[in-house]
Amino acid sequence: SSRAIAGEASLSPLSLASDPMLLWTLTCRGVARANFSILLLGWAGCLLQFARACEVRLGGALAATGKYTSYGEQVRNGWTLWAERLNEQGGLNLPSGRCTIAMPLDLRDDQSSAALSSEILEAMLNVSSAEYAGLDFVLGPASSGITLGNSIVAERHQRILFSTGASETLYNRGNEYIFSSLTPGNKYMSSGLELLRSRGAETVVFAHEAKSFSASVCRGANATAFSLGMRVAGYYEYEPGKTNFADLVYQIKALDADIYVGCGHLNDVTYLIGNANVLNVNPSALLVTHASDQRIIQNVGIQNSHG
Repeated sequence: SSRAIAGEASLSPLSLASDPMLLWTLTCRGVARANFSILLLGWAGCLLQFARACEVRLGGALAATGKYTSYGEQVRNGWTLWAERLNEQGGLNLPSGRCTIAMPLDLRDDQSSAALSSEILEAMLNVSSAEYAGLDFVLGPASSGITLGNSIVAERHQRILFSTGASETLYNRGNEYIFSSLTPGNKYMSSGLELLRSRGAETVVFAHEAKSFSASVCRGANATAFSLGMRVAGYYEYEPGKTNFADLVYQIKALDADIYVGCGHLNDVTYLIGNANVLNVNPSALLVTHASDQRIIQNVGIQNSHG
């Protein structure tokens, strides 16, 4: 028989001595019946565990190759910087004491593949797998679509997943094991549109990739524009993987809207702006996702140089 005491060392050696043949062995995870030699080993194991520095293990499946490489690198760098700075300050202050973050973070390349990402995470969280990683928390991948599959795996293994996905569909499924501090995708463009509206912008056109995150951003922005009394001159959806936007840009240019809003991922937004450069499309304002990426910044700079 056994009794769990939830890590509470409430029994003393004297209180265990009432049974001369079999003693309760105090261990870090509970109390089990054993002989006296095992009791001593159990105590020694506890002392060794408490002597080791407390560490929180973070990791997951994250793109280092494939189409989400750039975003994956940004996510990896952000988490690594956070962990390094936190450890320099002494770690996390938890009820059990101060714990540092185990370094390096255990992030494994999912090659920007949803199926492979879920497979990798399943192996990392499955105690019966040779790839088991003993993670305390899961770091989410670099895509809302991929995050959805990983959130299901994390939920099954009861591990909280810190999500970098912004599509609100991730958070409307009743999954209690997914968390994010990000602005939801449908609010991404709200402050930008509000500012531009206050400065006299009246018309706007939207274009987005036919994916959940991209659609979420533009649909939310469309609703914001309507609430601000702006006129939506056009709303376009294009297929994933599109690289030639000349046909779409020609249509958008003819609308002569004050604001162009592009909702997509890094590659398609880069191509969209590039085609706009070539065709000399110059709206008063351009709102796009992934605007912090250097390729986007460079393309916008080229567009501004056109006057």
